Amino acid sequence: MIQYLRTMFGSRRGMRQGRRARRSVRVLRKIDRILSDATTSQNNIISYRDHGLLVCEVHTLRGLAHGVLPGEVEKEFIEDLDELANLKGIQVQMKALERIRWAYAEWLGRMR
Repeated sequence: MIQYLRTMFGSRRGMRQGRRARRSVRVLRKIDRILSDATTSQNNIISYRDHGLLVCEVHTLRGLAHGVLPGEVEKEFIEDLDELANLKGIQVQMKALERIRWAYAEWLGRMR
């Protein structure tokens, strides 16, 4: 009986994490669209409007990662998100997005 109850409550937590992981993938898609459609200046820096949209999505993704990624991995993920939100040029931001996709696919894909 106790094992049954543990399984029931444990699976709810897993379902919540799965929902967060799926939502994280959708936010990554939005970030990709923002960067793909962004207007850039002569220095290859995205416009203030696009940067604002990007910062909002990065903030959302940061909150979702808290429940999905293990502690040490989450710290590295936040570093990569900071690089993504930084205005160093669109090429650097696209590379950061690709790194996020392949480096954290294990946690985001596993919980579908």
